[in-house]
Amino acid sequence: MKNSTNKCALKLLATLAVVVGATGLTIDGFAKPVQAAEFKYFYSGDAVEASGILTTTDSTDANGYLTIIGITGQRNGSTITGLLPPGSFPNDVPPFGVPNDNLFSPKQPYLSFNGVSYLVGSQPENFFYYPEVGGYAETDDPNGAPVNYRLLNKFDVQPVPEPSNAASLSVVLLSGAWLLKKKLTPSSSQHQG
Repeated sequence: MKNSTNKCALKLLATLAVVVGATGLTIDGFAKPVQAAEFKYFYSGDAVEASGILTTTDSTDANGYLTIIGITGQRNGSTITGLLPPGSFPNDVPPFGVPNDNLFSPKQPYLSFNGVSYLVGSQPENFFYYPEVGGYAETDDPNGAPVNYRLLNKFDVQPVPEPSNAASLSVVLLSGAWLLKKKLTPSSSQHQG
């Protein structure tokens, strides 16, 4: 009978975990507020290395892009001080000729040709997907002079897990481990007789 109770408890716990995860409810039963998505980024190339967190909108546009609404991190050891708004980093010299759009795709290529622009102190930077070379590049010249852009030999993006999902998973795993331990530990009543 005790074994049957443990199986029922495990099934109930598993069902509850699926319901909580599928409905977006938190442990306290309230719906999670819509949050922005976050992605860790890292890129490096000729004399440049940058890493940090990109914060994006939670929903994609018609072309599958999220809009970057925030950036933190460092570039060559200096703190990134802010995101430039779309259209504020004009590149009017060929082959570029397009302003930044701050769009991000959760899959390759992560960026558009227009790219993402940010400040390090008062210095504007722009990193972008460069289709002609099949990779990424960075420029620090708002006029896009070719001498001031660098090809990037490494570009990596990873989603940052949502804290509420990690907390829910921890509760489920700990509860399951406790029930399993309880099931496997012989009780004193089983040893009598």
